[in-house]
Amino acid sequence: MSDWYGETFDDQVRYGVKVERRLFSGQSEFQKVEVVETTQWGRTLVLDGVLNSSERDEKYYHEMLVQPAMALAKSRERVLIVGGGDGGAAREVLRHSDVRECQLVEIDRMVIDVSKAHLPTIGTAWDDPRLAVHFEDGTAFVRRPDVGSFGVIIVDGTDPIGAGAALFEERFLGDCRKRLVPGGVLAIQTESPILMPEVFRAIQGALRGVFPSVSPCFGPVPIYAAGVWSYTVAGEEDLDPLSADRDRMAELEPGFHYYSNAIHRAAFTVPPFVARALG
Repeated sequence: MSDWYGETFDDQVRYGVKVERRLFSGQSEFQKVEVVETTQWGRTLVLDGVLNSSERDEKYYHEMLVQPAMALAKSRERVLIVGGGDGGAAREVLRHSDVRECQLVEIDRMVIDVSKAHLPTIGTAWDDPRLAVHFEDGTAFVRRPDVGSFGVIIVDGTDPIGAGAALFEERFLGDCRKRLVPGGVLAIQTESPILMPEVFRAIQGALRGVFPSVSPCFGPVPIYAAGVWSYTVAGEEDLDPLSADRDRMAELEPGFHYYSNAIHRAAFTVPPFVARALG
């Protein structure tokens, strides 16, 4: 018999999904990890009661988090992903044949183990020899002198609360900037400008405190209560968010679900209410 799984945001908004069965529930050192089979979205990863990633809608999120930065970076040879334990961001990075090495740093081993077991359609690149996985704190990893530099850094973190808050602070973002090669790009999910305008503005402020060029973009994520989600790319002064490698992306476009050259251009159009909020 089916039941419902509900997520409540700030005691004001409730989003529910019909659940056919519960596949996994466990408590890691860091959070509660669950996987539920939903009627609408298929198998869905839930972290600390928050809907995180589902089989049928994750491409909206992962493509928009990863592909704009990959299209803008001068080099894609070495890529770092902080978070991303479901494997979707790594899959999107490793679509690119010129990626020589992708380092993924996930603090919670249970998230990766559970995702491999129950969400194999999301993480399809775990066996790619270019992918190296590290189970450690991403904020500490980027400060290690032996990690080298990257053409792209993807920050695929949870909401900026608890342990995840450090991934949105200027200290960590500054450490990431030091790890970027010239022409490198950082991409980070930056929450909903509709349901979480204060959080969105705070993250944009932290990014602007570190990077000369900061450009948010927008796209749909159906399982997130607000519907519209934001991502931000950041880099040096000459980073033009519309200067994408269109030939490269056109080559990959047949394999994308949502992202395209046209979507890239449209996504960086800032709605008036966001422009006013950012001043």
